[in-house]
Amino acid sequence: MFGATPLDWSALAVLVVVWIVYQRYYGRPTRGGRSLNSAMIGIREAWMQAVLARDNRIMDGQLVGHLLTSATFFASTTVLVLAGLVSALGASDVVVIALQRLALSSGANAALVEVKL
Repeated sequence: MFGATPLDWSALAVLVVVWIVYQRYYGRPTRGGRSLNSAMIGIREAWMQAVLARDNRIMDGQLVGHLLTSATFFASTTVLVLAGLVSALGASDVVVIALQRLALSSGANAALVEVKL
């Protein structure tokens, strides 16, 4: 199908296995009977209670500001990656020509490149 090599199929298999294992681990209850996400909610609540008890909240403000900056950076980077992928999909014929010039990908065709993107 699409001229995929055994390496392409093995890469797809690894992706599916890692995805399934991650989803099971993330949603699975831990030893205490809670999932990883619910444990983090408890940690955040304890942190907020500690923030209310302290007089000097400068460090807490800096931590929250850093978290917001990190999330904004991640979001803007994701938008740039998605824009690049959409552009590559729109110019898949140019991508195929560029890939065929590389020694690593001699069997690249348009359908395979579009499926991978």
